[in-house]
Amino acid sequence: MNTGENFLTQWHETGRVEEKGLVYFVKKYEPGSYEIRNEISWLLSMMIMSCKQFGVPEIKEASVEGGYVKMGFIEQQEGGFTPERVVDYLVSAAAELHSLIKAEHPKLRVPVSKSEYKTFLGEYTKKRIDRFVGTEFELPQDMVRWILGQIEKLKTDYFGITHRDMRTRHLMFPTDSQKPILVDWEFSNVSDPAQDVAKIIYDATTHGLERTEVTKRVIDAYAHMRGVSRDEFEEHVRVFLPIIPLERSMSLMNRKPDGYAAEILKDLYFLRAVYDENK
Repeated sequence: MNTGENFLTQWHETGRVEEKGLVYFVKKYEPGSYEIRNEISWLLSMMIMSCKQFGVPEIKEASVEGGYVKMGFIEQQEGGFTPERVVDYLVSAAAELHSLIKAEHPKLRVPVSKSEYKTFLGEYTKKRIDRFVGTEFELPQDMVRWILGQIEKLKTDYFGITHRDMRTRHLMFPTDSQKPILVDWEFSNVSDPAQDVAKIIYDATTHGLERTEVTKRVIDAYAHMRGVSRDEFEEHVRVFLPIIPLERSMSLMNRKPDGYAAEILKDLYFLRAVYDENK
């Protein structure tokens, strides 16, 4: 397979390639990895058959052992997509995705039962907090206690398919389709749906939307679409709101790309705002 020259190093490598006059989008992963298995898993097959509000990339060729996925290239529409409009599409996609199944147990990278989920989430979050100990980004202890204490309040009755990276750049609007395409499924699993909704809210604030207004708007719309209790779901979302920027910041801290410190400070500003509002 000719994977071309124009690849960008991220969690994986991506590139636009041409073969025999046809254009493809190729993603390269570590062979046999969790991410490559997710990208081409049964989750995608189920969603292709079931979802009406959004689509998924058309996989032309893939190999878990080879660590690559070749998809049909998506020609993106230009203009007309305001942050508010994209948020509406993301909420609609999340509501439909989370309605596909109600699972008794999460399906994560490590075996975890429903009763162990809060413990797992607490340990997962603490590892991300500990990454900043001794650096200029270290969190104050009162904030740490609050974040971990919020997790203890979580009452997850059921789990659903989650994308886990729902943000503006992962929703594409093809020129030849009536519905958007949700891409980048390598982190998907079965988890608490509030995780996806918290990601949408976080991402919206990075695109200029006011945090408190977009939080209400997103939760109201999502609860209506799903037919779930708005207040109960909001409690779940607020558990995940401080975890989302911690995930991103830890990734930036590990990779240290250009400008990473400024981006981490933005995440900490978001985290502080959420903390001050809810403590």
